[in-house]
Amino acid sequence: MAAYLLAFIAPLLLLPLRKKNSTAYVFILAGLWSVFAGLRLDIGGKDYFTYRDAYASIASGSIGIGARFEPLFQMLMQFSHGLGMPYHGFLLIVALLGILPAVYVVERRSGDSPIGLYVYGIEFMLYGSFVILRQGIAIGIAFLVIDAVLDRKSIKALIFSVLAAGFHYSGFLLLLYPLLSKELSPRLRNAVFAAAAAAGAVFLVVTLSSLSSLIWTSFTDRFIHYIAGGGGMRINPLNFIEVIALFYLMYRYAWDAAPVLKNAFLMLLIFTLYGTIEAIFVRFGSYFKVAVVLLLPLAVTGAAPEKQNRHRFETNILQLGIFCYYLAKITRWLILNLNDVAVFLPYRTIFG
Repeated sequence: MAAYLLAFIAPLLLLPLRKKNSTAYVFILAGLWSVFAGLRLDIGGKDYFTYRDAYASIASGSIGIGARFEPLFQMLMQFSHGLGMPYHGFLLIVALLGILPAVYVVERRSGDSPIGLYVYGIEFMLYGSFVILRQGIAIGIAFLVIDAVLDRKSIKALIFSVLAAGFHYSGFLLLLYPLLSKELSPRLRNAVFAAAAAAGAVFLVVTLSSLSSLIWTSFTDRFIHYIAGGGGMRINPLNFIEVIALFYLMYRYAWDAAPVLKNAFLMLLIFTLYGTIEAIFVRFGSYFKVAVVLLLPLAVTGAAPEKQNRHRFETNILQLGIFCYYLAKITRWLILNLNDVAVFLPYRTIFG
């Protein structure tokens, strides 16, 4: 557990470097996280071994199971193998492609607060570079997409969106980001969310209940099954508390955030709701969860006394609360997955 905790608090440990040279901070932090991911041994569940077998098959002149991967990821595999990289060198490169653009954008958009990179490390770095490798790269590029939209560079955002889809087809969802850059009226925003919530509630009852008859016992049994511990759980009751808390933080402290961030957060709420029905929606929602990483630093600075004439105590409490919550969240997740196929604990390296 200690290795993971050190990795998660690395953005805080490197703060003295950030104050002296932000460029060095970005590359060193991204490099450390990439090495952390690349040197792991047998961690990442079935995906780890699937990618290993696909990478090994290139030596025989065939990409094997990798033929089902997206074209840019196939090219990356072949290029890395052509350079003579071992499998773990390839994993390091994959991690760097997903982590470096994210660290760059979060550092650029977070002001003086390290909260954004801390939350990124917990929410995206681990799972994105250990398990969902192809989508992990696409999520890293998603940060470049939202960065381009914030700079009002739609063509650049379009190019990055297509590039992300080349590593994972779900990246085409990033094409929605330019459309989210317009400010929505509160009435329209509430109407969209209410409609999605109503439809989601209906689908949830139908999905978790017997199709022949809506028996409450059946619904309860299935619901309990889905919230059970382990890596395969779809519904975590804490997720609902989390999105409510984030909703409050956004409208309490980050109300003046860019429209694209607020609208992306709305999309995340919708995908979280539908994630209770089918896990694939959780994957899709990851592209909009990027907004949370950029909104939380704004919430912290929005709570700053010099901005809203409040006592510094409130700012400190807010930062401490965010820090403790996400640390508790990732610790719980690692413990619940202790006996899962991914086997994250203990952390193991190729050096034994």
